[in-house]
Amino acid sequence: MTPPSVVLTIGGFDGSGGAGTLADARAIQLNGGYSCAIVTAITAQNTTSVDHIEPVSPALIRRQLQCVVEDFQIDAIKIGMLPTVECVDTLTRYLGAGGFRCPVVVDPVMCATSGGQLINDDVLGALIDRLVPLTTLITPNVAEAGELTNRLIKTIEQAVEAGRQLVRMGCKHVLVKGGHLDVDRGTDVWCHEDGFETFEPTEVQDGTVRGTGCMLSSAIACYLAQGRPMREAILSSKAFVNRAIANRHSLGKGTALTAVGIQVPRA
Repeated sequence: MTPPSVVLTIGGFDGSGGAGTLADARAIQLNGGYSCAIVTAITAQNTTSVDHIEPVSPALIRRQLQCVVEDFQIDAIKIGMLPTVECVDTLTRYLGAGGFRCPVVVDPVMCATSGGQLINDDVLGALIDRLVPLTTLITPNVAEAGELTNRLIKTIEQAVEAGRQLVRMGCKHVLVKGGHLDVDRGTDVWCHEDGFETFEPTEVQDGTVRGTGCMLSSAIACYLAQGRPMREAILSSKAFVNRAIANRHSLGKGTALTAVGIQVPRA
């Protein structure tokens, strides 16, 4: 039996399971991978709000990295919440020193679905200066892409320009998620060194669902770990997330959660 690809997810721990490393692990497992996790922050949150964020110390993040890498061959990395500048510095020093030689997918977590702000301007600057140039793919929504590029994004054309700017900043691929565009209901923009492509939604899902950004970026990382080309990885992951949204459940009192045990479609 062929062993599964190993995907390392780096991000916050959400005890309610809707986002962060638990949602990452669920997406990776559903797409045929094996998940290891590095926790950068412990959060107190649920389906209605984020109550508290406690960053993990840089020393403990470094120890987590060392222990996992000593034992596993990492085939891809997914990075989510990085709550402090020191956390960004610890991770980027490890990446820059050649600690990993595999695809790196970054979901630049800035705000919770419930509306809470998760990082400050100093962390944003560190992400732009130190992490973006080390990234294989970054998957911002339009608001996050606007923060990263200091642009107002309201149209697909503006999303394309933001994506191109992020490529010029050093990221190999950019997927600007268009679910929050004023003039559109879900067209994503994929930018890379050779151009760009837009992906229109095959179906429109009503309502808000927690953790879709985590699950999309984790699924892409999983497919890249399996050796799939970037375009195929993106489309297969979008199909997976659409299916997960269609099977959402209101298990808590707030935002609905993506389902588990779904059949994974192929693009």
